[in-house]
Formats: sequence, structure tokens, C-alpha cells
Amino acid sequence: MKHIVLLVGLLIALAQSLVFAGGMPVPIVDPSVSLPSLTGKTQTAQDVRAYILASGATLKSGTIAMPMVVDSDEPGLLKLTFNKQNKHFFTITVNYDASSYQIKYVQSENLDYRDEDGVRKIHRNYPIWIQSLVNGIAAAQLASPSN
Repeated sequence: MKHIVLLVGLLIALAQSLVFAGGMPVPIVDPSVSLPSLTGKTQTAQDVRAYILASGATLKSGTIAMPMVVDSDEPGLLKLTFNKQNKHFFTITVNYDASSYQIKYVQSENLDYRDEDGVRKIHRNYPIWIQSLVNGIAAAQLASPSN
């Protein structure tokens, strides 16, 4: 009987560790993406800016919209803040030109950001949101009348 109780206790501890491990922060990746013209027509930095803003305006977490605020808008550089249910926020910069862009993490609130021995880590959903932004930029480019 002692062995069964011990085994059940170990299984519960293992299950709890797996549940909590799912929420562990993951490394931040700042993606650089090439965005060549799809039609051979000249694509401008303003076109790429429009794709970024269109994607950001429609970013969601599941079915929940994540409103975007443009904190600054300079030629070749956007600073954007996203808000999930007024609880979780993150700010990124997007450096762009006519054929590429790079997304860089700036700061966040309530997303478990930490620096562990020089490795920046954040809530496991952040990379999913960034990938959704990247996918949305590609979709905006495809939907553009100039392509």
C-alpha cells in the first residue's frame, strides 16, 4: 500500500511539473524576413509599411483581438504596442525597407520577461503572436492590389 501511495504521489508531482512547464518562458527570437516583390513590380518601403500595419491591425490571440497602437512612425521604423485584454502588453520595433523587415522585442508587461544568463525569455505565447504578425504581413502582401 505504501508503494501505491508513493507511486500516486510521484505521478501527481510529475503531472504538476508538466502543467507548470507549459507556462515556462521561452527564448525571444527577433525575426528578420525577406519580402521580395511577388510580381516583379517595384515594391517600395511604403508598401512594406502598409503590409506591417495591416497585419498589426488584425492580430489576434485565438479569437481575441489584440489592439495595436502605433507609438512612433518614422521612415523605415515602426514602434508598435499590442494589448491583450488590458492585461498583457508588448512593444516591438519593426525596421523595414522595400524588400525586408526585422521585428525586435522592446518591452512587455505581464508576460514573464526575464534575462537568464544573457538569454532573453518571455511567455510562451509571445512567439506565437510574432509568428501571426509575420504570417499576416505575408497575407497583406498577397492581398495587395499592387501584387
